[in-house]
Amino acid sequence: MAPQQITRSLGRQFIGAFWRHWAGKVTSGFMVLAVVLSATPFDAHWKFVWWAFAVLAVIFTAYDLWARERKKVLDLEERNRLKLTVECNEQISGCHTGRDGASHQFFRVAVTLNWTQPATGCFGKLLKIEKDGAVVRDHDVEQLPYARSHEPDALSKTLSPRAREFLDVLVIGIQHTPQQVFAPSKYGRELTLRTGSGRDVFSAPGTYILTVALCGSNIPTQTYRLRFDWTGNGDSSSLTLAERILQD
Repeated sequence: MAPQQITRSLGRQFIGAFWRHWAGKVTSGFMVLAVVLSATPFDAHWKFVWWAFAVLAVIFTAYDLWARERKKVLDLEERNRLKLTVECNEQISGCHTGRDGASHQFFRVAVTLNWTQPATGCFGKLLKIEKDGAVVRDHDVEQLPYARSHEPDALSKTLSPRAREFLDVLVIGIQHTPQQVFAPSKYGRELTLRTGSGRDVFSAPGTYILTVALCGSNIPTQTYRLRFDWTGNGDSSSLTLAERILQD
């Protein structure tokens, strides 16, 4: 639709809404009584009351429409406002764990809730994996648990305001030769990620781009692209935040 058409359409909608609200005010019971009394000897006074009320109705109608539309805008901004701060780098303790000789290393993103009330039913989704500009996996969406994945609420986490939690994104099996990359799962299980042809996605070192969504029952979904530099060894590999994907 052309800008001129949009402007005309919005103008018609405003005039129609203004007329309905104003007419409702000037046809109230009080105004009907004022019209009836205007036929009495005191008609001049009541005519003045009617016109004064009509003018006030214009003012209050304009304010009422503005207040309603402003509330809609504020509600929309609140719904779309980012509720989660997502960080992922080696300087944050907890983003890369298991370098102390453990059997597994975890690559995680740090998630902080920027809201005044708890966010419930939170979990992550691994939506897509790319390498060298080509999609190597997008046929199965894996649910990602919050640490620790063996806890009963790992896939339905309640995030508290200003409290930092960690979402498991990848896990490295150090005990495997060569080392292998898995997707974390509930109860600490490891899932091998495979391409459509059945090959291990991370069979070769390189730079991988992971698309991850952070979901919750009472917050908007936020989607991010993460960069995973896989060297074949967990100690020298890294997971960093590439970009946030804007939602429609």
